[in-house]
Parts: sequence; structure tokens; C-alpha cells
Amino acid sequence: MKTQRSGPEPAPAARRTLYRLLADGVAGFHIFWTLLVFGGAIAMIAVPSYAFMEIVVLSITLLASLPLRFTCPVTLLERSLRRKLDPMYDNQGSFMVTYINKIAGTHFRRRTMDAAIGAIYILIYAYGVLMLVYK
Repeated sequence: MKTQRSGPEPAPAARRTLYRLLADGVAGFHIFWTLLVFGGAIAMIAVPSYAFMEIVVLSITLLASLPLRFTCPVTLLERSLRRKLDPMYDNQGSFMVTYINKIAGTHFRRRTMDAAIGAIYILIYAYGVLMLVYK
């Protein structure tokens, strides 16, 4: 007796490999970008002239997510690719929530993480502007 699954069937083996590589590459880029955003805050302390670049990086991040109701387009792309591998995959709409919960064994909810990230973005942005104004 066949068991019925909801959603599309998983992709064939060759495509699965391609989707896994693409999804992992997107996740790798997302890690890089996240480190660029949060590491930039530290870089501004050590190198005040980096403030302009950090404001650019934050602005790109926020502007890219605005049309998607503050959901990162890179998160959506990774979810789309991972669902080709596993139609039941769910990243809760947040890269940070997914991987922090997975790595640290926590149970943060997306709204909690979004509020924390938003507050951090505002603080980094304000600090960057102050660095530019008072350099």
C-alpha cells in the first residue's frame, strides 16, 4: 500500500545533488553576509573609516528585505532550494532562527529573533552614522 505525501515529489538524484550544492552555497553566502553585517559593527570600532561601508551593507540588507515584509530574499532562495530536496523543509522564514536553534539547541521564535536583529541593526546603523558625523 502506497503512502501519500503532500506536496511535490523529491527531485531525481542528479538534481538533488545540484540543489544541495546550490542550497549550501546560498547558506554559505548568507553566513558571509551575516558576518559582514555583524562583524562590521566590530570593524567600525577598530577602523572608524569603515562606518560608511557598514552603512551601505546595512542599507542593502534592509532595502532587499523591505518588499518581502522584512524577510530576507536569500532566506527565501535557500528555502526554495531545500524544499526541492525535502518538500517538508521549513526554515521558519528566518536564517538566523533556523541555524541558531539547530546549532545551540534553542527554541527561539521568528518574531523574537526579528525584534532582536532589528534592534541590533538600529544600534549598528546609529553608531555608524555617529562615527561618520564625528570623525
